[in-house]
Amino acid sequence: MATRSAWQRPLLAAGILIALAIPVVSMLLPALVSPPVGPSGDRARVTMLTALPIGLAGSPSLAATLDADAAPDPLMARLAEAVDIAPVDAIDAATLAETDTLLLAHPHALPPETLVLIDGWVRDGGTVVVLADGLSSWHSVHPLGDPRNPPVTSLLTPLLTRWGLALDAPPGMMATATDLIVAGYPVRFLSAGRLTVRQGGCQLDSMGIIGDCAIGKGHALVVADADFLDPDLWAGQGAEPPQTGNVAWLLDILSDVRYSFRMEVVREPTR
Repeated sequence: MATRSAWQRPLLAAGILIALAIPVVSMLLPALVSPPVGPSGDRARVTMLTALPIGLAGSPSLAATLDADAAPDPLMARLAEAVDIAPVDAIDAATLAETDTLLLAHPHALPPETLVLIDGWVRDGGTVVVLADGLSSWHSVHPLGDPRNPPVTSLLTPLLTRWGLALDAPPGMMATATDLIVAGYPVRFLSAGRLTVRQGGCQLDSMGIIGDCAIGKGHALVVADADFLDPDLWAGQGAEPPQTGNVAWLLDILSDVRYSFRMEVVREPTR
């Protein structure tokens, strides 16, 4: 057999190393790309239905959506750190069957059959977080009047009425910021509406912004604001100082499928 030349031997050694490394990398790759898990090894499965410009809904064009160099949506990035977040454009029984928590974040109008389905799922033991804004101040990525923009006010009135709640617009119809401590988190709301209880098993905080509702065997946490998720309020772009507790408070709820839905302790921050 011919003797290998001096320049062939290093190439052969490199080839052997690559061949041996491929199986090892294949085994490690899932761990490298998989999101982190919580202490229990389980991540809550959250289904999100929203009309807010979050993730794909926030892209003004298909080209922007497919742009690999585009910066990731800051809110979706934060949510994905703690939960398995699945944005959807419709709700059906199969979707709810695979969901720990349903997040209705100021969606467009839902068909009556979808509202009935959600109500029944909650009464059977489901958990839902509802962001029902009385006056949406979220920025729009589409021209004024475009139906793809978030609705000016919540269109979940039939569902809230079914649960014994009424939602009013914020006092004076003004986009006024309200800084509160909610369950220990500094949260800045913007043009938050006001909830009132008409009947049923809902409790409200003293400001009327948050409703904690026992619905059959399930629970609903209703927040009369969705603007608090706007990155302009918590990522330092217009907030003074940045209200990092906005998303942390929501993640505290979404990341724990055994969240107690205790009545939120709400107070004004110490000046």
